[in-house]
Amino acid sequence: MRHRLAILALPVLAMTLLVAAAPAQAGDEAPREYRVKAAFVQRFLEFVAWTNEHITPDGPMRIGVVGDSPMEAALQDLTGDPGVGRELLLCSADELAENGYGVVYVAATIDGLPRNEHPVWNDLHDLSSGILTIGEDPGFHLSGGVINFFAQGDRLRFSVSERAATGAGLKISSKLMRLALIVD
Repeated sequence: MRHRLAILALPVLAMTLLVAAAPAQAGDEAPREYRVKAAFVQRFLEFVAWTNEHITPDGPMRIGVVGDSPMEAALQDLTGDPGVGRELLLCSADELAENGYGVVYVAATIDGLPRNEHPVWNDLHDLSSGILTIGEDPGFHLSGGVINFFAQGDRLRFSVSERAATGAGLKISSKLMRLALIVD
C-alpha cells in the first residue's frame, strides 16, 4: 500500500521539484511558493471530474483568481502550455458571473479585506456549483472551499473538503484524496 502511494505521489513530487529548482528569471513576478502552488493546481486538473456541462474533459480550463495574490502571475506562466493535456485560460475575476469557470483560486484577502468579508466571496458562493475553489487560508474549508494549501514545516501540503467537493458537484479521484489531508 505504501509503495502504491509513493508511486502515485511521484508525479506531484517531480512537478514540485522541477518548479522549485527552476531558477528565478529576470522580471519573474511570481514568488517560488506560488509557482509551486500553480504547478499543483495544474496537476489537480487530472484528478477532478466536473459534472458542470460547460466543462469538458479535453477542453480548455477557465481559471479565475480572486483577491490579493501573486497566484495570477504564477498561473499566467502556465497558460498556453497544455501541461497535463488541457489548455489553461486565465480569466479576470470580473468575469465570475459568466459560465464556464472550472477553477477559482481565492486569496486570503480581497481588496485588502479578509476573504469572507468581501462581497465577491458571496457571489462566488452563489456560483460555486461545478467550480473547484482553491484557497490559502486556515478558514477556507469552513466557508465552503474545496482545496486549501497550507504549510507543514518547510513543505507545502493541501487539504480537501469532501463535503464542499460533493456540494459543488465535483468528483475527486481517490488518488488525489490519498495525498491530501481530508478535513471532513
